[in-house]
Amino acid sequence: MEERRRARRQKLYPQPHLIDVDNPEPVGTVVDITTYGIKINAIPIYKIGQSIHFIIIFNKSIIGRKTVSVEARVMWRMPDEHTSNCIYGLEFVNVSPADSSVIVALMIRLQELEQE
Repeated sequence: MEERRRARRQKLYPQPHLIDVDNPEPVGTVVDITTYGIKINAIPIYKIGQSIHFIIIFNKSIIGRKTVSVEARVMWRMPDEHTSNCIYGLEFVNVSPADSSVIVALMIRLQELEQE
């Protein structure tokens, strides 16, 4: 698998829950994030090339928000060696300016925490 990284990944802990707008139950968690996409651990239902509308639920408020809504395309998928889930790499294809601001603020905060 060729790595096409445009931005440095930031690991998230605790991992935010992920809801597929078409599925009312949580489908997985966000492992890491960049301003361009996310890596998730989720149930194995998505296909490469598929676009999904997700709600990411953060454990703490980021600039007054605990959720963001993103549309993301599955770029790659592989089995999780520890569970029956899959690990997916997703590229953002549609994020509102308000939700994008939350993601950028999160990235800045994570970078600040690394430097402390």
